[in-house]
Amino acid sequence: MQSFLRYITLLSLIFAPLASKAQMSDLSEVFIDAEVVVEDTDQTPAASFASTIIAEAMKYLGTPYRWGGKNPGGFDCAGFVRYVYSRFGLTLSPSAPSQSKEGVRLKREELAPGDLVFYGGSRNTKAIGHVGLVTEVGEDSFKFIHASNTGVRVSCSTEPYYKARYICACRVIDKVQQ
Repeated sequence: MQSFLRYITLLSLIFAPLASKAQMSDLSEVFIDAEVVVEDTDQTPAASFASTIIAEAMKYLGTPYRWGGKNPGGFDCAGFVRYVYSRFGLTLSPSAPSQSKEGVRLKREELAPGDLVFYGGSRNTKAIGHVGLVTEVGEDSFKFIHASNTGVRVSCSTEPYYKARYICACRVIDKVQQ
């Protein structure tokens, strides 16, 4: 069942730019409903909770970018992360630089799903200007969901744009009352 869920997730990432918002919503609901049925006994409670947060974030794949946006009508990066975490009772600041100070700082090798990653902006690559939510961690890379200028999507830390702009990461998930 888990390979099926990974397959569905992969398909949603590949076809997200081609699908309409309604189609993405339908695909997202299928993925979310299927995930709720799966009981993964290998997951710790923290990992399971992170999966729930990520599933919530994935519902908004394809949502358009809107500067200052903080709801499903359109998100900017910090508004998106803030909105997702607010669904679980955690209120984060409205800006990426402020959000970077709200959690426990992490080394890159300490990253886990649910953590926040911060990047330099397009104009000033040394100052925090972008935030994303880690969805998956590999040996030498991680994936994160974020509101980019093309809308909510999943990107990889090895993409040249993000690789050059990575600044830091923090963990806020421990602040949520589970």
